[in-house]
Amino acid sequence: MVRFKNRYLTIQISPPGNTQCNQLVNIHSHHVYQAIRLAIKSIHGDYGLACVQNIISVKYLNPKTRIAFIRVPFGPHKLLTSVLPVIKQIDKLSVQVSVLHVSATIRQCFKFVKDYQHRHLEQLWNSLSPSERDNFKSVVLSLDVEEKSAPYLNK
Repeated sequence: MVRFKNRYLTIQISPPGNTQCNQLVNIHSHHVYQAIRLAIKSIHGDYGLACVQNIISVKYLNPKTRIAFIRVPFGPHKLLTSVLPVIKQIDKLSVQVSVLHVSATIRQCFKFVKDYQHRHLEQLWNSLSPSERDNFKSVVLSLDVEEKSAPYLNK
């Protein structure tokens, strides 16, 4: 029996340009899959599409952070990494796709995203003024929980 090795790509889907946008992206995993298929077919032709069409899958997509995980076999992952920066549109939305990380397991992808988000929050914290930091801290540390939803907190 042969073990098939996979690679997991961590990608970020962001609006084009250098603008930071905190809006939710209203796309689904099948939209990302279709955009990848079209890009592979246009760049690598039928051979590239045949290598990844039935075995590529979008395993995780977070519309708030705009981060997705894509599973692809070990060999054709190079085809996919060459195509992702070329994708400019997903479901009629102009986007810019960048590869953040490539790993062998999905667990390593989650570890990378955790560290990536932590570094991003540190940069945000350092760019705030002291009054903005106090407001940010109060928003993050405030816990507004209704008694019905969490009665065990009042004990």
